[in-house]
Amino acid sequence: MLQDNYNILVDLLNSFKKDLSDLNMKIQTNILMMKEEDACINDLENAGPDDISIFYPRKISTPLQREEAEKARIRKMNYEKENEKLIPLVDPLKDRIGKIEKVLSSELGNMKTDGLTPENIDNDKIECLTNKEKDILVCVAQGMINKEIASSLSISERTVKNHLSSIFKKIDVSDRTQAALFAIKNNLVNLSD
Repeated sequence: MLQDNYNILVDLLNSFKKDLSDLNMKIQTNILMMKEEDACINDLENAGPDDISIFYPRKISTPLQREEAEKARIRKMNYEKENEKLIPLVDPLKDRIGKIEKVLSSELGNMKTDGLTPENIDNDKIECLTNKEKDILVCVAQGMINKEIASSLSISERTVKNHLSSIFKKIDVSDRTQAALFAIKNNLVNLSD
């Protein structure tokens, strides 16, 4: 039960962190776009032939350039309006992340007092594996393909595939890479071998 809650909270935390990252990225992109629009406006307003007047030594832009400058102002204003909507979302999202992290640390504390530390959870997964599955997992972690595993353990490739499916379910992974990482993390294989 605690493990299920822990996994749900971790998924939720990761989702919120991704949302926060996306939100910050959008805000920063809008800021960059506003700067580009400012530069565009400046270039357009200062384009054209030099004014000869001493009292107004500014370049005169054409009507088309003034129109483009106005369009750039509107685009800049739209970026500003979007940021006005996005920026207030950052702090509440950070608060949610902080609350979930607090609950997770509390939940992890409960798991430790109940003897269910993440290390023990992995140990439970390892204990569920048969000796043959452990051998195959070690071979996967060493980078062997199914044909090599079958040859080294004197079994058929089909048997290797069946064992891999079982291993993936038991250790809760979806591919060989995750399985190899699991084996390495849990010291089933030594990378220096």
